[in-house]
Amino acid sequence: MSELEQDKYRPSLDIIIAIKENFNSHIEWLIFGDTPVSKNTIFNLAIEAQELELISLFRELTKEDRDEIIDFIKLKIVRY
Repeated sequence: MSELEQDKYRPSLDIIIAIKENFNSHIEWLIFGDTPVSKNTIFNLAIEAQELELISLFRELTKEDRDEIIDFIKLKIVRY
């Protein structure tokens, strides 16, 4: 914990999401220390917590699995 306070360690996105969900806090506050607006904002993009989780999980996949997920999403979009 002291390494976090001294800026020697940066938590991963997974840890930030876990803290957000377990303590019902806001992503903006955890990352920037700012009071949140109605949506999570990172790099001036509105990103919902569910989208952050999707990105975090997506990064854990192999390239082959990532390609498969992208193809699946494209299929879902075309079908509906």
